[in-house]
This record gives sequence, structure tokens and C-alpha cells, in this order.
Amino acid sequence: MPSSRTSRVPHPRDALFAGERPFPVIPACEHFAGSEKLIGKALELQAKTGPLFDVTCDCEDGAEAGKEKEHAEMIVDVLTSPKNTLGIFKTI
Repeated sequence: MPSSRTSRVPHPRDALFAGERPFPVIPACEHFAGSEKLIGKALELQAKTGPLFDVTCDCEDGAEAGKEKEHAEMIVDVLTSPKNTLGIFKTI
């Protein structure tokens, strides 16, 4: 049983961040995908499991030489489609 002294000590988050908006929950795992097929598959898995991992769309290594613009447009299309049920996006 805690003593009356320790029960009055505030938790650090209450002492440091009282009255502030809480920090967002950030997934601890990041999944990189560069092709439309793999981005879609990652988004499907994320939709089933929830935001346990972040999907990072790889514009750097995923694009075919000379088709970087088309690749970037494909990523925008996928991320703004109903496939991205959580509405989370990040590109590199």
C-alpha cells in the first residue's frame, strides 16, 4: 500500500505536460515499400492490424530510372485512395 506521501507525488507527464495536448502515438516499426503492389499490400496489412507500423513509400529506390515523376504520382494516387484507410502517409 503506498504511503500518503508517495500518493501525492505527480506522475512526470502530469508535472511536465499539464494542460498540454498529449503527444501522438507513433508506431515503433517502419515498413518500406517502393512498388505499387507492395505499398498496397502494406496498407492492407496496416488496415487489418491498425497503426502498429508506419508505411514509408520509397520514392528514391522504388522508381525506375527516368520514370521518377510517374512513380511519385503513383504513390500520391495510392496514398489518397481508399486503400489508405488510416489516412497516414510519409514519403522519402
